[in-house]
Amino acid sequence: MCLRKCILILILSTLFVHISFSQRKIMYTKPVVKDVQTKFINLNISDGLSNDVVNDIIQDKKGLMWICTMDGINSYDGREFIVYHNDKNDSLSPQSDEVYCIEIDGKGDLYFGTKKGICVYIPDNDKFKRINLKGNDFNKDDVYIRQIKYYGNNGLWVEILEGGLLHYNILTDSVDRFYKHAPTHQPYYRYHPIYYDRDSTLWIGGRGLNPGYLKKGSSELKFIKSNPEDINKKRENDVASYYEDSRGTFWVSALDGIYILDRKTEIYKKFFKTSTWYIFEDNNDNMWFTGGSGVFKYLPDADQIIWFSKDKDNPASLSSNSVYKVYEDYHGNLWFATNNGLSIYSPELFPFGSYSHIPGIDNSPQGVNVTAVAEDEKGGLWIGYEENGLDYFTPRHEHFQHYNKSNSGLSANEVSSLNLDEENNKLWIGLWRGIGFNSLNINTMNFELFSLNTANTREDWYNDFIEDDFGNFYIGFWGGQGLFTFDKEKGKFLKSLKEKFPRLNLSRLITRFLKDNSGNIWFGTTSGGLYIYYPREDTSKAYFSDIEDNRGLTSNSINDLCIDNEDNVWIISNTLQKYIPENDSFLSYGKQDGLTSYSLVSLLADNLGNIWVATSDKGLFKFNVVEELFTQYTSHSGLQSNKFSKGRLKLSTGELFFGGTNGFNLFSPGYIIKRSSIPKPFFGNLYLNYEKVFPNLNTSPNRLFSPDITNIKIELSSTDAVNPERYYYQCILEGYDEDWVNVDSKYREISYSFVPAGTYTFKYRIGDGERW
Repeated sequence: MCLRKCILILILSTLFVHISFSQRKIMYTKPVVKDVQTKFINLNISDGLSNDVVNDIIQDKKGLMWICTMDGINSYDGREFIVYHNDKNDSLSPQSDEVYCIEIDGKGDLYFGTKKGICVYIPDNDKFKRINLKGNDFNKDDVYIRQIKYYGNNGLWVEILEGGLLHYNILTDSVDRFYKHAPTHQPYYRYHPIYYDRDSTLWIGGRGLNPGYLKKGSSELKFIKSNPEDINKKRENDVASYYEDSRGTFWVSALDGIYILDRKTEIYKKFFKTSTWYIFEDNNDNMWFTGGSGVFKYLPDADQIIWFSKDKDNPASLSSNSVYKVYEDYHGNLWFATNNGLSIYSPELFPFGSYSHIPGIDNSPQGVNVTAVAEDEKGGLWIGYEENGLDYFTPRHEHFQHYNKSNSGLSANEVSSLNLDEENNKLWIGLWRGIGFNSLNINTMNFELFSLNTANTREDWYNDFIEDDFGNFYIGFWGGQGLFTFDKEKGKFLKSLKEKFPRLNLSRLITRFLKDNSGNIWFGTTSGGLYIYYPREDTSKAYFSDIEDNRGLTSNSINDLCIDNEDNVWIISNTLQKYIPENDSFLSYGKQDGLTSYSLVSLLADNLGNIWVATSDKGLFKFNVVEELFTQYTSHSGLQSNKFSKGRLKLSTGELFFGGTNGFNLFSPGYIIKRSSIPKPFFGNLYLNYEKVFPNLNTSPNRLFSPDITNIKIELSSTDAVNPERYYYQCILEGYDEDWVNVDSKYREISYSFVPAGTYTFKYRIGDGERW
């Protein structure tokens, strides 16, 4: 009997606690979108980082990145890591190799918090000065530093492991305030925040600590107690991070999730339940939450959370799911400190949304070579592949649903074209198999096969579909019957129109359809020129590239057609051409204008008046129609590869879709066209007679070299440590060089040997091809 009572009490107690916890309503209840396509740049010990466990990151005033780890301090200029370790025989080295935090003061000096105290970096000799934290009843040599915060007036706030907040006065080199509080539990949790809000209130926290604050002008450190049974309070005694965003929302995070705190009433609202170690707002007002489950990006305007995590099958994913901090550099790149090195998210480096097949990840394109695409009224995309069937992709949720011959009624996996009939909820699917084409009833998800000739596989090859203004539906055969009409309602082939076009055999090799704003049907062919069919008159016109036709068509192989916002028709063959209706001719743009590829496969006109040309060998070209200027983008710009295929579409949103041989790119042209900022240059290391010397040219620009210095090497650095190779570099030694000297963008260094005695001025500049 006693046993039964004890069990009953235990169950009731557990139930009571569970109900109390569950009453905390979660503000964010929508599904989280998993992003597996965003590319991260990952750096670790194999790249020269001293240790993979990264605790903190900062960029100094010059632009050099500094990283502190569990085994040393690192600087990084986009070229190499320079590592600083504790040396027991060198008092000008850091006190410890366990370095937990970095802070920069108003003068630009860097302070490092280690397991045994604070040190400041001295750039004149590339050494460190150790700081003795003494004064105001505080006097200890070896202090376990957890966090440092600079806040004007030459002062540093410092949190220590044993429980205390102290203020170090830089000018007097002494501790002038000390507040004792409870020690931090479980120091292996490395978070330990010090944060200033806009009211100049100082906030502190840590593992096992209640939120603490020190108001401006106050000498009393206060705490907000947690209470698991009060839904208006935080559940646990734990604080990992604070952040006041641009909207004035004050965020608090810990192992028990993310909260929003009303600082006047001290009432909490729980926003997100995932354990979170750090909160940050980027320059685009997006919130970032990091912890033991990867990285979450919150888009406040869309009220949407996107989740990034490590995936063993994707080397370009986040390097680890344990992410301690995030830092935004001068160029908007986000640096994530993880327990497996650094992960860098660079929107500017990868402005083209890129989607590729990732083996082992179901929520990625099932195919490699994209051949076709169609958009439905909901903004979803049907995507066809050369050998892998169909996908239905919802961009908003980053979700792929796969259809192929083995899991659906699709008759073949070789998809050549797609056409969406919104009125009848049907998707028409061209197949490159010689067996016919499919329709898909989107309501019932049933496939149906239509074949012109089931006894002959040489006729049923399909390249495009199109409907005219009168409801006539046309099929573009490659070979066989050429232009053919089809009754969509009855599912019957009607008649071939091949006799209406000259050069009968060649006009049947249709590549692509286009309907102009007058309702006329244009189509290109593989080698038979360009044609227009006039449905109203049932007549046609043809254009050829030969001695008998002087209208300017440069090739009989027409790969694609498009129409721009001004109703101009554009075509591509081995050049880009614009149709001039006034004299029924074509204007050409090619290699002499900057279009350096002859292998042009698809094109689109954007809503900004530009023409985009995809190639099968040299990436993507944007043509500025007004300036008649081409800009080239390659895989270095974030394209799926330099090889594109014929699948392309301008979406209802104005975004452009280009398919390639390694997936597809989906992007907003306005974002691509927006110029990025040119990084600020600064000097890297200085070498005299092949020996590195200090101070370098940043701290000591006026130098007198002795006659025995026969070789001078200067490294060129910039504020862009993520992708410095994409810029152009030039130097000039005035008085020696006659003009600016081009410097290799990969190595970014220049050497001078046996320069005659004299007075010289060395200058260095960076450009992006248009500006310096």
